[in-house]
Amino acid sequence: MSIVIKVLSHLFLISLLISCGKATKDDTETGFERSREDTTQIHEFINFLYQPLIERDTIVFLVEESVFDWRGKLPESSMIGMRSLYHWDKFQQNSNRFSTREKDMSVLDVFSGEDEFQMVLQKSFDKYTFEKSYLSSGIQLLEKEYVLQVPLAQIDSLKDGKIASLEYYETSKPVFFGEEDRFCFLYRSNAFYSSGIGSGSNAISIYERTDQGWNEVVTFGLMMY
Repeated sequence: MSIVIKVLSHLFLISLLISCGKATKDDTETGFERSREDTTQIHEFINFLYQPLIERDTIVFLVEESVFDWRGKLPESSMIGMRSLYHWDKFQQNSNRFSTREKDMSVLDVFSGEDEFQMVLQKSFDKYTFEKSYLSSGIQLLEKEYVLQVPLAQIDSLKDGKIASLEYYETSKPVFFGEEDRFCFLYRSNAFYSSGIGSGSNAISIYERTDQGWNEVVTFGLMMY
């Protein structure tokens, strides 16, 4: 009897190990598929974002590393507006009073509540590297170190083409949220340098997915410089 019990115990352990191994493999494969889907969705959105510029035969220079520290680029007054969903709602209401543009969708209608707002905000601080193989041919990636070497007139690769100026773009990692990833949140900026003099602007935007594509429904203008 004891021999039978030992045999059954060994068989049980073997079956348990096999089950665990299969579960681990399935989890890994599921995680890989999810990661690939996220990568595709992120790059499809970036292609959409810059498509209007590409259609004007403009080469879009995008910094390949996402802006994960974009909070440090904001003036204090803007940071107060981003502190909570409540503060952003109040800021939005005040801005709409003096704006001549079509009113944005209320952030209270975009986010389900404070918890979702904070979750999206934190995810936008994640580091991310865009991949050329997923992007339109009209988008060229720039290394962060390359961008920091302004004024651009001194960069050999630009001097060879006799280019003394360049406009480039940066974004945070796009964060999709809501039912069926209905919305997308991101920080975005552009900078223009010519002969060592720079200018640009930045903003936080939320886009809504529609049958026709993405539509910008909230814009939080930060500053121009």
